[in-house]
Amino acid sequence: MIKAYKDFWVHILDFSGRTRRKNYWWAIVINYILSGIVISILDNVLSDSIAFSDVDNINILMMNMLSEFIVILTWLATLSIKVRRLHDTKRSGWWVLLQPIPVIGTIWFFVLMVLPTKGDANEQLDYYVSKPKLAVMSVLVIVLSLGSVMWKNLETYGDETYEASQVKKWTAEQHALLTDNQFNQMVSKYSDKKITGMTKGKNRTVIIPGLRGGWSVNHDTKEASFGTNWVPQGLTETKNQYLISAYDGNHRLNSVIYVVNKSNGKYEKTIILGSKSHVGGLAIDQDHGLLWVSNDTKTAARIEGISLKKIAEYDATKMKKPIKATQNAKLPWASKVSGLSYYKNNLLIVKYGKSESDRSVTDIEVDHKTGLVTDKTMQGTPIPDDVTTLSGVAQVLEKNNVIKSYTPGYNRMQGFSVIPSPDPKTVMAVYTQSNGDSASKLMIQTEAFEGQFKFNNINSKNNKPTLLASLYLPPSVEQVSVDPDEEQVSLLFEGAAAEYSGFRFGLFRAPFIDRLVIFNYGLNKNS
Repeated sequence: MIKAYKDFWVHILDFSGRTRRKNYWWAIVINYILSGIVISILDNVLSDSIAFSDVDNINILMMNMLSEFIVILTWLATLSIKVRRLHDTKRSGWWVLLQPIPVIGTIWFFVLMVLPTKGDANEQLDYYVSKPKLAVMSVLVIVLSLGSVMWKNLETYGDETYEASQVKKWTAEQHALLTDNQFNQMVSKYSDKKITGMTKGKNRTVIIPGLRGGWSVNHDTKEASFGTNWVPQGLTETKNQYLISAYDGNHRLNSVIYVVNKSNGKYEKTIILGSKSHVGGLAIDQDHGLLWVSNDTKTAARIEGISLKKIAEYDATKMKKPIKATQNAKLPWASKVSGLSYYKNNLLIVKYGKSESDRSVTDIEVDHKTGLVTDKTMQGTPIPDDVTTLSGVAQVLEKNNVIKSYTPGYNRMQGFSVIPSPDPKTVMAVYTQSNGDSASKLMIQTEAFEGQFKFNNINSKNNKPTLLASLYLPPSVEQVSVDPDEEQVSLLFEGAAAEYSGFRFGLFRAPFIDRLVIFNYGLNKNS
């Protein structure tokens, strides 16, 4: 029995010898049992390791490669022993082609495998496999394993996007890319890594609409068009709804805002915006009934204010055209808007960047009656030739009432939100920080507020001791929204967009989250 199974592998490239009936069936039965055990172990290990971190991506790839390697080797060893068994019945090895024939071929081939030996049962043919042949076989099996993994991955990726016919016109789909198990494993892997200064409640989730496909209008033709590469960017909320902005990664379709019911997490409708720009942050101004949307041009930053009343009345299925903004405000002194927030007549503009020269948080004041950006802020002011530093430019802008305050901000800042404090002279500022494929971060700290923000606690050294609380998050966090009445934080991630979540080199995926992560927070009293 043991010798029969050993010969099964030793003779893996032997297509000219013969194998007796007894040895054939011992090898097949033993291999069938062992294969079941090995596959079960691999599946369990693979399932447990799916958390999509940098390290686990490699683990998953290696596990998939190992699984395919074993399958291909087993197939080769099984094929060769079948050919040798046919030789033992004095038949050509080509009879193995019977087996793929449905029903009849399977039965016929089984009968051939149970036939007795013909000729000299003790006849042994010399068998020797050279090292070059083994080396060639090993390389070939590795290449085939790699190709098989790539093929299966690309099939999986292709199945994730929908056709236009699968999604009702002028709407977006809302189906998860990750299983609940995959999602829970990844969130726990990152968010349980380190929490300081706060207590985090249980996660609640809302699937981000449009990740498999959604409708908008083609910016050039103005006709309805379907896209499958929507990149989520901005997040804000009203009392009853979440608003999620997204732009077309293929740069063909107008950007959109998805409206989602907060109580049940269901997609309600799509708001089509007037341009195909890299739409970013969102901010609700309940004081003046406005939604602010970052909507940069190629030459300057721009934000547009849209009436919340118009948003409530807007129906793309009936209007079949973009919503009209109340104000398009160009900001010639700024280059980009990554995130937005509103608090008591202050619009906070976050610019993402990896260095102090790229990143910033700027406070501008809106008109107290209308909530709109003032002419002074849109016009900017001339900068003297002798002012060459960012801090110098900011001082000129402040002095001329173009902006109220400026700070370099944190490295890789993405989102910003405000929690009112019992002390009217302070607020709790909530920041998100994105770090590529590595863990993102949520940070909360106290900031002075006396009608405007000074951000004294942010400095170029990113002084950690000033933080009230921090929490590690899955990669690719974007915007953050806070409901202070419910003590609830909602987070948006962009990594599930098709251009980011695809298989790299066809082998492994970047870590991603396909839903809003919502949880109740509690700041520790001793923090």
